[in-house]
Amino acid sequence: MERIRTGLRLVQASWDVLRADREMLLLPVLSMLASLSLLALGFFGLLRGDVEIVRSAGALHVPGVSEWITLAVL
Repeated sequence: MERIRTGLRLVQASWDVLRADREMLLLPVLSMLASLSLLALGFFGLLRGDVEIVRSAGALHVPGVSEWITLAVL
């Protein structure tokens, strides 16, 4: 039980620090936005290519230039 109480005290202390200095939230928010945009770029970029290839040629998939570029950016 002592570990849970210690954890809760740490959460409360962290929350107090964030309430005192809201600018500290800027970096995690920017990091989350960057991560989500990279995830979307990879997911939709690769999915778009896969859907087009499966529609036209069946299950065989050969990566195209756009997919290699997407992977290189990620």
